[in-house]
Amino acid sequence: MFAVLTGAPHVGKSTLIKMLSQMGHSVMSEVAEEVINEGVHKPWLGDAEQLAFQAEVANRQKENEVRLDTARGIAYLDRGLVDAIAYRLVYGRSLTDLHFDMSARHYAVAFVLEPLDGWEDNGVRYEDPEFSRAITPVIKRVYESFGVPVVTVPTMSKVERLRLIGTYLRDLVADHVRAFEDASSYAQAARAALAA
Repeated sequence: MFAVLTGAPHVGKSTLIKMLSQMGHSVMSEVAEEVINEGVHKPWLGDAEQLAFQAEVANRQKENEVRLDTARGIAYLDRGLVDAIAYRLVYGRSLTDLHFDMSARHYAVAFVLEPLDGWEDNGVRYEDPEFSRAITPVIKRVYESFGVPVVTVPTMSKVERLRLIGTYLRDLVADHVRAFEDASSYAQAARAALAA
């Protein structure tokens, strides 16, 4: 099961991913930041460069998701594939086949982190606080359009954010277990009825 931590730049996604990793959870760091750090693609230089950047990010994201260990349960992702669609929409750029081929059906939930009060420039991202306010609702709508449940994570301490995420996932897993038990009970009743 994949749980996506998403939202605007500089909202604490990577910090929470690091904390989850230190706690022993399976995690995937943000692929876009990795690609930007390599310096090959510069998405801020126009449409063609943004598309090349997004194609590289999408390919790596898919590869990394396949390799990620979900055998122990939940794996946490720093952004999901469809974040690219929100970026295209906010920049007023058209969607391409790359975007139409994207899927989010394998994501159990998207936790959208609300922007923080302060702004810290990490030297990698090129967006600003105004961009953060603009993209946050678009990210929510994109995930919802793919049928992924969206949980808004408000501005609060890191520990409180992790507690909120953990509580939601505990309840989600409990619901899945109950559904499985209900299905098992139904199957047993059906077998008994057929045997009678």
